[in-house]
Amino acid sequence: MNIDESALTAQVSWQYSPGWYSFWGGSIVVLPNNNVEFDSTAPSGSYSKVLEVTQTSTPQKVWEMDTSNTAFYRAYRIPSLYPGVTW
Repeated sequence: MNIDESALTAQVSWQYSPGWYSFWGGSIVVLPNNNVEFDSTAPSGSYSKVLEVTQTSTPQKVWEMDTSNTAFYRAYRIPSLYPGVTW
C-alpha cells in the first residue's frame, strides 16, 4: 500500500485474496524473497492455515500448510537444519 500522509490518500499497490476469512488470529508479512505469507486460524480454533504466495500481478502459491485440532495465528521461517540448504 502506498500512503501519502500529506495528501491523506492511500493506494493499493498489490492484493491477493487467499479464499478464506479469519475472525481472529492472523498475520501477514512480506518475506525477504518478496513473497507474502498469510497466517490465520479458524473462528472455532479447530484449524489453522499458512500460505505463501508470490507478490506478482498473478500471484502463485509457493506452499500451503493446513492443520487440524490446533490454533495458531503466526508462523516463522527458521534457517534450514541441513548444512548447505537455503530457502
